[in-house]
Amino acid sequence: NDKIATRIRAPKVETEMFEPGQIYGLKKLVSSAKWRECFFEARQDGLYTRHDTIGQKIVEKFQNRADGLIYRSVAVKTAQQKVAQFTIPNNNENGELVVLKMTQKYAKDKSPIAKRIFFVHLGKIKIVYHYKNLQISRQTELFLKNNQNNQILTAERDCLTEIRRAQLEMLELLRARKKEEQKIILQQQIELKHNP
Repeated sequence: NDKIATRIRAPKVETEMFEPGQIYGLKKLVSSAKWRECFFEARQDGLYTRHDTIGQKIVEKFQNRADGLIYRSVAVKTAQQKVAQFTIPNNNENGELVVLKMTQKYAKDKSPIAKRIFFVHLGKIKIVYHYKNLQISRQTELFLKNNQNNQILTAERDCLTEIRRAQLEMLELLRARKKEEQKIILQQQIELKHNP
């Protein structure tokens, strides 16, 4: 049971509300042909919202994480051919999305780093630090991937791994929703046959 409580269909947007205990922690799912927004509760990873502009960008927001991560985004484009090393599965399950840029933001009280930006398509990584007290500028660092800074490259790989994991989980959630929807349609058809 997917624990759906209500569904509202408008001309271009569908909103689904879920009861507590939904397997993915999903509380609300709002979707259209071009975007999807999920609201979560009680997740161990702290994810509370995910906005997916289909085939373009995914934005996830977090709370109460030990590592201080509060925001993660990935800019993507549809893969024309299999050449890029940084890809994630596509929503429509055929082909992959090429990762162009990944961004992570951190809470000031948990990390000295405010933001990491991985310009995957340019081979650059930018780190922006939080403002220090009474300062109007902040430290930034720019790395070229050929510099082979292992700590930075590991952070990039870890970010991609988490984005892939989140995308696979989202695809699984959507498959489960579709399967539950098909059960409802099948059940309605059976009921109509037995109760003319």
